[in-house]
Amino acid sequence: AVRPVQRSILKGVHQAVSDGLPSHTPFPTKDSPGSAALLRSLTGEVIQGYARSMKVAIVNHLLKSNAEYLTEYKRLKLPPVPEERAPPENGKVDIPKPEQEYVKSKHYIKTTHYSCLHEVLKTFMWLNHTWDSSFATSTMMDTKMESLNLPTTLSAFDELQSKHSSEMNEHLSLNWRRSFTEQLVDNVQDVYDFFQSSKEVYAASSLARLFKHSEMRMAQQLRDTVTRSVRDFVSLVETYCISADHPNDSLPPLDSRKGLTGHGSLFLTKVVIGPTSVSLTPSPSDIEK
Repeated sequence: AVRPVQRSILKGVHQAVSDGLPSHTPFPTKDSPGSAALLRSLTGEVIQGYARSMKVAIVNHLLKSNAEYLTEYKRLKLPPVPEERAPPENGKVDIPKPEQEYVKSKHYIKTTHYSCLHEVLKTFMWLNHTWDSSFATSTMMDTKMESLNLPTTLSAFDELQSKHSSEMNEHLSLNWRRSFTEQLVDNVQDVYDFFQSSKEVYAASSLARLFKHSEMRMAQQLRDTVTRSVRDFVSLVETYCISADHPNDSLPPLDSRKGLTGHGSLFLTKVVIGPTSVSLTPSPSDIEK
């Protein structure tokens, strides 16, 4: 059985009706012509809607928690059980009234956040633009190898990667780290005290928080570069290798020019025949290094 709607809920409904009426309109009573019948009709719809909703909720709960109930439900060939909908990605929730008013909180953030200063915001906009335009697609390894003729020697491959890594490090040092430092000093030197001699005062200052934020932001940019570099290099290795879980019975026919992967070879290898042994150069251990 469904418990009937409580009187306190009905009083709340009537109170909402009363609050929505103009000040010069009295609340309907049983003797009010027309309005009393309308109020009774609306109240009846609320009661019926409440009872129907509770019955649906009880049935859905039993269908989920009681296997016998679900079997009987299907045996009676009732309408299919509705699928449970996923929570919406975007929705509205009631936010309790904070201790501080929104206007005060907004003013606090506006006056204390590092980006509230035009000079600081300009500096970080330069950092983001420079990174997106010059470094966002760069990697620490050269995976395109456009200057090499494949298959290549291990020494030539190692030389190419060392040269690319050195150039990338120099590019980051000059055009990213040093340039950002110059931009930061030029833009905010009139706003912050760069000549603070007290370590304790500096540690509690907004300048220290600004430097910390800069450090974290730049560290995240470098982390993205390292992640992208590792992912591209792993993809390069997988292009020229057979994965460990590749079934041997499905390998293509061996082609001395393309190997087992169907691609051209990456490294030029030689068979070294000695008096008592046969080996490959470069050896697997040399490639791993």
